[in-house]
Amino acid sequence: MPFAAGLVLTPVGAIVATFVFLIITYAEYATKVETSALLGAAVEIVPYGLLYGSEFFVPIALVVLPLTYLILRRYKRLSVVALVVAGLAASILLMWSIILLEQRDGDDIPFFSWRTLNFSFIACVAGAIVGLAFAAMTRWWRPFEWPGYWSRVRTGSARSPRSAGLQQ
Repeated sequence: MPFAAGLVLTPVGAIVATFVFLIITYAEYATKVETSALLGAAVEIVPYGLLYGSEFFVPIALVVLPLTYLILRRYKRLSVVALVVAGLAASILLMWSIILLEQRDGDDIPFFSWRTLNFSFIACVAGAIVGLAFAAMTRWWRPFEWPGYWSRVRTGSARSPRSAGLQQ
């Protein structure tokens, strides 16, 4: 189940990363360029952002988050915060490793630049959102694996269709 959630969330990460990239681009160039030129550039950026964003989030959503989920579940430490932090940390480490590999291949942009800061911010935001969505999806799909579910069931405070007013 966690791997299916990761498969579903890979394009979500790409969409979030592309959206954040467009916001940063607009904020950076809003006073220098006309809005119509920015919208034209956005139309050209979106397909590439979705493609490269999906490639970026495959190892995070299909490997890191499901394995983190399984390990945390095994040791009964499953929490939303832990999965958000795992998504954030994995995405920032992956982004920095990609930037360092580009530096090794002869890229002339220095590591400590606005580009690195922007892409690191994009990775942090998108990784945290994907981690949160992963936690929400797995908690919705299999709530009994999360801490506290059975104690709420025993006390009668767990939401059921009858207690939610859905059945008469």
